[in-house]
Amino acid sequence: MAGKIKQIHDAIAACFRANDRPLNMAQILAWIGNKYSDAGFNPATIRAQVYGSCTNVPSAQIHRKDTPKILYFEKSNRTYRLQDQDERGQEDVPSVDTVLPEQFMAEDPGDELDGGSTFALEAHLRDYLVLHLSKLEKGLQLWCESPPSVEYVLSGCRVDILAKDISGVPVVVELKLNRGYDRVVGQALLYQGLLEAELGVPRVRIILVAAEITEKLKIAARRQSDIELFEYALTMDVTKISASLD
Repeated sequence: MAGKIKQIHDAIAACFRANDRPLNMAQILAWIGNKYSDAGFNPATIRAQVYGSCTNVPSAQIHRKDTPKILYFEKSNRTYRLQDQDERGQEDVPSVDTVLPEQFMAEDPGDELDGGSTFALEAHLRDYLVLHLSKLEKGLQLWCESPPSVEYVLSGCRVDILAKDISGVPVVVELKLNRGYDRVVGQALLYQGLLEAELGVPRVRIILVAAEITEKLKIAARRQSDIELFEYALTMDVTKISASLD
């Protein structure tokens, strides 16, 4: 593998050695983003290398034959883990003729197997904010690194991002791909109460991020002192890429 790609693959391996548990893509990106913040890794390249490292992802067997297969993808919960010794050599690899071209471009191995684009869009928004929490608030960072506090499991619920502010106060960052409706306040307040009990803290803040904050959401949040509202906007940029593999 060429220089930068090998560095990314080594970072992926280090991530799983450090966490010793199944991780989803957001958690992998968050961990590598924190540990290798100066490396300038492209999140899309990290994703591609994670997919290519899976022993049971069909397109990885066809298009990334030279990538060491160290991971196993669990379709049921979209997580990755280090593969077991007895799983090696058991992958079900279809012939090239049986794999459609669009499957090669799947944003997630789960999409390759069962379709779906909304999940990928939500994941990109979440992954971006995980690496740029300071855009929401100066000093904001993940609650903990290992495991990364992304899709934080809480009493059967999943918090999109659990962060902490510069004073160490826990902050729930909840994302909505399109409109943020008033009912999301109830969801966030539930997370707030559960976290206060689980973490044993007197205060948990809430940040809600959506493409559009509705008037009803503003009304619902108005009397809640620890809820802040943000709207995001997608922009496009282009970057010239060298053809060099290094």
